[in-house]
Amino acid sequence: QAQDLVRQNLERIVEQLDADYQDARETLESGEVNDDLGRILLQQLDALPDLRAFVQNDEQRRREIADLTVRRLKHRAEARRIANADATVEGLVLEMQADASAPPTTGAQADAQTEAQKLKLLELVQQRRRLLEKALDTYQLYLGKLRELDRAEQTLLKTAAEYDAYLDEQLPWLRNAKPVQLEDIRGMPSELRARLAAVDLPGLPRLVGQQLLRSPAFWLAVIGAGVLLLRRRAIIRAIESVAPRIGKPTTDRMNYTGRVLGLTLLLAAPLPLLLAAAGWQLQSNAGATELSQALGNALTRVALHLSILFSLGAICLPQGLAAVHFRWPERNLKLLRTELRLFIWPFVIAVLIVNIALGIDQAETGGTLAKLALMLAYLPLSWFLFRVFHPRNGVFAHLRSGGDYPMVFRTYLIWYPLIVGSPLALIALAWSGYVYTATAFSYLFLLTLWFLAALVLSNALALRWLKVTRRRLAYDAAMERQRAEREEAEEHEALGELGELQFEEEEVDITALSDETRGLIRILMLTAAIVGLYLI
Repeated sequence: QAQDLVRQNLERIVEQLDADYQDARETLESGEVNDDLGRILLQQLDALPDLRAFVQNDEQRRREIADLTVRRLKHRAEARRIANADATVEGLVLEMQADASAPPTTGAQADAQTEAQKLKLLELVQQRRRLLEKALDTYQLYLGKLRELDRAEQTLLKTAAEYDAYLDEQLPWLRNAKPVQLEDIRGMPSELRARLAAVDLPGLPRLVGQQLLRSPAFWLAVIGAGVLLLRRRAIIRAIESVAPRIGKPTTDRMNYTGRVLGLTLLLAAPLPLLLAAAGWQLQSNAGATELSQALGNALTRVALHLSILFSLGAICLPQGLAAVHFRWPERNLKLLRTELRLFIWPFVIAVLIVNIALGIDQAETGGTLAKLALMLAYLPLSWFLFRVFHPRNGVFAHLRSGGDYPMVFRTYLIWYPLIVGSPLALIALAWSGYVYTATAFSYLFLLTLWFLAALVLSNALALRWLKVTRRRLAYDAAMERQRAEREEAEEHEALGELGELQFEEEEVDITALSDETRGLIRILMLTAAIVGLYLI
């Protein structure tokens, strides 16, 4: 009966979803829409069932069906073996006599004992047959219910996935909130107070304390972050100690770069690690509220952005990876360090506010607070991109005269305004009411930026490996030539007349990579960029 109730509930949900899906398609295809349609469809998107939970239930149910099927097969085989009760009893009697330690007895008393055993065994075999028949009937009924429930759940998953994909396709083109007016900004404090009162703000500290203080994973993250903070100066000294070995053919190795890269990531790890652990714990706890869920999701996203930005800042340290190993100009590194200091915290705090506002007020797409915080996040981002990629004063300016990466500079007038103007366009979309569009595309835009940053780092590592390899080969070749010249001199002159040879390491041009090798790197990076942007 419980299975029937669950199946009937699933069928009602499927029927409702299918009706909503058809209504949405018909309304959009008619073209007779207004600004309320986007808000309604967004509410329906939020009300869609959690497909991950249904997928987990489906996997568990399939395992249960498989176990029941195997058990039924075993019981069927046993039922066939005891179908003939008399033959089964005779077989059991023979087994008992064969296993008996005493020699078999004869006579009337022995025959009577054997008949009594047969009657008892016959009763047990018949009882076992009845139990097996009942179990097989139960298996048949239960398996049928489970398969019906599985079909209903599969229909629900298919319908919900189709509707979700359809809404994701249509919602970016629909306004789902009112454009921001001056009255909305004035009324934002009262709106925020009402929303926070609805989600029990006073109870948040107690709930956060309970969820975090009892979590071993959170305390492990606290200990790890504390150790990394205490060892920060030692990590920086370890990075700087590698610098004298870099650039010399006899001491330079690629594993030094790998070690410094790992130490650089450790420098950036403490705060993102702590925030990620706290966010994950707040989301995964069974007693989470709407506000704690929103806070956990916001902390997780902030941890991702902080880890990337802190890593970029650590890479640009004066004796760090970019300065010593990649040989990036100090002017560029100083520009990056300055702009990162001005950009990180306004951006991160605004992102935190945006995600909390969206989490506690999904029906109204975060309200005015989300739109205002989005502006506070993307104005610094636009300025940061404007300064860093400026054609005359940015980080690529020194490459223009060298002729490297010509495609980048040929398309500068296309991608530079696009990358600087995209955050401003997202602000305009949010303030004009297309909040869903702005948040969806902002996620893709930030993902694109972080992917391009990873691509630049990969390109620098590839060039570094090639330089180290080529320098080592050139050094070995120079030493071989000197060895050959010395042996030739020893053959023509006596060792006393020759005197001691003066040994000097031959100067190697570490920037002279072949055009073919540089071309191969550019092709690989361009291919990776195209594939990555397509997947994003």
